[in-house]
Amino acid sequence: MRKAMSAAAVALATVGYWSAPVLAANIVANGNFATETNSGSPPDSWGASGNAGADTTLPNAGDTWDGFFGDPSGSLYQLLATPGVTYMLSFSVASDFAAYSDQGSPGFFVCFDPTAQSCGAGTDLFGGAIAGDLSTYGQYQTFTDTITATASNMYLSFTGQNGNGGNFYLDDVSVTPVPAPEPSDLLVLATALGLLSLARIRRA
Repeated sequence: MRKAMSAAAVALATVGYWSAPVLAANIVANGNFATETNSGSPPDSWGASGNAGADTTLPNAGDTWDGFFGDPSGSLYQLLATPGVTYMLSFSVASDFAAYSDQGSPGFFVCFDPTAQSCGAGTDLFGGAIAGDLSTYGQYQTFTDTITATASNMYLSFTGQNGNGGNFYLDDVSVTPVPAPEPSDLLVLATALGLLSLARIRRA
């Protein structure tokens, strides 16, 4: 019994070692727009088209700057080096549409594409659902998704299509690699599970 318990303890410790979280670095540069100095210009490390840029109108809590998307539309984009395959995307969005009696038909779209620097409803990662979740004036909502790179460099793009003067605001953008288990880690896990099975057999 003592040997069986010892084997089980080693197995559990090994599994704990294998499953320890690995902190991954954000591959988006200036994701919280903290390095800005000129309101209205394309944010540092970002490209911009249409009515989009950086300002200080409605940053998320703790930040000074935000990315904005004005009427009628605009896009912010960044080309990312994506040597990995799978990434975790996270960002926060707010709007001021609640201040307008006639809000039109606003849309906010997000894409991860090897060539496109803007985004539309047909290729949106969130199926066009983001704008409908931003019903409270100035209240940021955080969205996350697991995304897959199909090329060694991918454009992450955000496009705001606005109605009747409203604006979208973007902050705290991050893309972090999702580490895959190393073959050696899988071997360690298999060994651990084998020890657990042996412990159960000896107890029986």
